[in-house]
Amino acid sequence: MKDIHQLFSNSGKSFREMVSIECGYSEATFYRKLSFFKKSKLSNAERAVFLEMAEHLVDEITDCINKHRNR
Repeated sequence: MKDIHQLFSNSGKSFREMVSIECGYSEATFYRKLSFFKKSKLSNAERAVFLEMAEHLVDEITDCINKHRNR
């Protein structure tokens, strides 16, 4: 169960790092883009990366939960 907790604890940082790598953002740019997200200032490509990385993290968490469920 510790691995589930670690996934949740690290998910924000992991999400930021994955999006930043895919989009070529610095940490400052990621947070600047995130603040504009409320105003829908992301391009369609940026929005797609945000959603893809979010789905990836959800899949990782789901796989971890299922691993424990199937024990």
